[in-house]
Amino acid sequence: MSKTWTLTGKVSISKTVAVDTERICGMWDSIRVEGNTPMSTLCTQQFATPEHFDRWEAHAKVCDVYTLKYIIKDCYSAAEAMKGFNPIREGFYLDQAATYGMELTRRNRELPAGLRHRI
Repeated sequence: MSKTWTLTGKVSISKTVAVDTERICGMWDSIRVEGNTPMSTLCTQQFATPEHFDRWEAHAKVCDVYTLKYIIKDCYSAAEAMKGFNPIREGFYLDQAATYGMELTRRNRELPAGLRHRI
């Protein structure tokens, strides 16, 4: 099944691209995203990179405790959804949950035992 897509926004494209919805990543080499990165590269990049960890750590530092708990639970549910379907992406979400969990652990260490937050 083919569809014609026109993309706008931060994605620049010179023409409308006919995309086979079953094999979308392989067909998007003509599309460029910020930094002139081919869209197919972004589709296939599924591992957590050091840049992801840096971004998550920076974001975790400005989140409140309840937001951290929400993000951690959301990451675990996303990892559960990927279980058996895409183990690489499952690991990505588990890495993200662990990163936010480390920030929650750092904050809990500073609190008395009775005031600590549990996930």
